[in-house]
Amino acid sequence: IIGTVLDITEQKNAEEALRESEVRFRTLVGQIPVGIAIMKKTETGEEILYLNEHFTEMTGYAMEGITSFDAWARQAYPDPEYRHSLKGLLDEIFSEAGHNLTSRPRVARVTCRDGATKDIEFRYTSMNSFGLWTMTDINERLRSEGERETFIHELEQKNAELERIMHTISHDLKGPLITIRSYAGLLERDSEKGNFEILKRDLRRINNAAETMQTLLNNILELSRV
Repeated sequence: IIGTVLDITEQKNAEEALRESEVRFRTLVGQIPVGIAIMKKTETGEEILYLNEHFTEMTGYAMEGITSFDAWARQAYPDPEYRHSLKGLLDEIFSEAGHNLTSRPRVARVTCRDGATKDIEFRYTSMNSFGLWTMTDINERLRSEGERETFIHELEQKNAELERIMHTISHDLKGPLITIRSYAGLLERDSEKGNFEILKRDLRRINNAAETMQTLLNNILELSRV
């Protein structure tokens, strides 16, 4: 009878360390607030190895039923024409990642599992035979930017309207001032002649112009309250 004994403590320790490392990795990646997909490059395409929870929450897609990037793309981009238009973009992204490790951010409209569409910003990082996709839902950001642009446009319109109003007010205020100035000059001349009837007329015109200006100023005050 011949027996052999082999000390596998080191191997067991390495396996345990590997398991702990994988748990830490999954925990860390699972907590990152962006969608993450890890792919393995094969001769026929890219095989999906891992999708984090945020990816599933964002798109509705999980590992079950998706074996490759192409299989996911057919569901996420159901329109053949749109899917075909993304092919050139993907080639460009892979080329960038090949030279710079990580591609610049791009945006694509993804159809989620429930049929809703979302604008997703994504980057690709090349790691030899593996690829890492990071995805961020930017719907809320685009909505906020759209609201901001609408607000700015409305503000520009209101400012233009206010400028027109102020121009009109300025023009209307000049009328009573011209009247007062003109009849003040006539008042001085007519007083020298001692013509009291004409003096009364001049004073009435000045008085009316002052009342008009008072009305305009009251209207301006009311406008400022509005």
